[in-house]
Amino acid sequence: MLAMLRAAADVVMIGAGTLRASAGHQWTVASVAGSHFDALQEYRVELGRSSDPAPLVVVTGSGQLPSHMALTRPQTEPIVLTTAAGARNVATAFPKIRTLVVGEARHIRGDELVAGLRRELGAGLLVCEGGPTLMGSLIAAGAADELFLTVAPWIAGRDPSHPRLGLVNDFVASPRALRTTALTSARRSGSHLFLRYRFGA
Repeated sequence: MLAMLRAAADVVMIGAGTLRASAGHQWTVASVAGSHFDALQEYRVELGRSSDPAPLVVVTGSGQLPSHMALTRPQTEPIVLTTAAGARNVATAFPKIRTLVVGEARHIRGDELVAGLRRELGAGLLVCEGGPTLMGSLIAAGAADELFLTVAPWIAGRDPSHPRLGLVNDFVASPRALRTTALTSARRSGSHLFLRYRFGA
């Protein structure tokens, strides 16, 4: 499912925290497709996309990024979307990486980053793979159209010594302003459920 989403995407987008937490990962179809890679490449071309992997956009307000292989030995073009101050930090640490400057504040609004990617890259389908702060900014701005949610058959839990983040961070809707969604599809693989929702207006 994840490989199909990446194959369909014009841009794959992650937050800096997700980059830090995913050492050794490359956000490409090839990294998750296994034996389905050739079929997904055909699917990507049929959709009118380039046969090259979708660019990886890393969103960071500060521009403070780790020396991750997705930036230093990338399998697709990495682009950093950041603020003016963040762009200076990126230029110092990663002078060859392209940056897009969006917004003035350290916290980049979800509508600003989507508008920036559409304007600068001509991106139509943006696939956001988290993390929760980036998801929160998109949902708070009403800039997310759909949500793909996987329910896995494991229960991790949390306590003060394991403060695991949830799906959304830095955004809390009031009871009268809860974002509503409609279930558009549900698929099952073993004990995993793959749910697709569409956000309400």
